[in-house]
Amino acid sequence: MAISEQVKAIIRARDQNRCGYCRSLQMYVLGILEIDRIIPKAVGGTDDEENLWLACSLCNNYN
Repeated sequence: MAISEQVKAIIRARDQNRCGYCRSLQMYVLGILEIDRIIPKAVGGTDDEENLWLACSLCNNYN
């Protein structure tokens, strides 16, 4: 199930439009900050607000 626009707005406000990893502000990163799961679904993570945060594409795609 997709994360609702309402939950996305709550996460953006709570995290003050900062990447959870590098803490960069939205205005300083290329592209839109993505909603990311702290604990991935593959290992039991959920779509609960407590398990979601923002990530810039550079951090989110880092291996």
